[in-house]
Amino acid sequence: MVYNFLLLLVLGSIFGVVVLSSLRRQQVRKRLEDAFYEILERHNGKITLIQLTAKARVEPEVASQFLERQAQIFSARLDVDENGTMIYYFPQIQ
Repeated sequence: MVYNFLLLLVLGSIFGVVVLSSLRRQQVRKRLEDAFYEILERHNGKITLIQLTAKARVEPEVASQFLERQAQIFSARLDVDENGTMIYYFPQIQ
């Protein structure tokens, strides 16, 4: 009986962790999407990794992966400014 209770407790805990992890990923994705489109609108289709990271409040690696995927999907152009900052340019957003 105690064994069954412990098994249910462990399985319930694992399920809870999986659900919470999924919800967190959804929240991060939503923040990235919202920040991405807001920045593009404000900056005429231009965005940098630091802008997205700061606005979405996510880890740089997460923002970088998201930005690279968006760049591929929308065929963005990558430029480098005089300071060495990489700028993604999404011309069709304008």
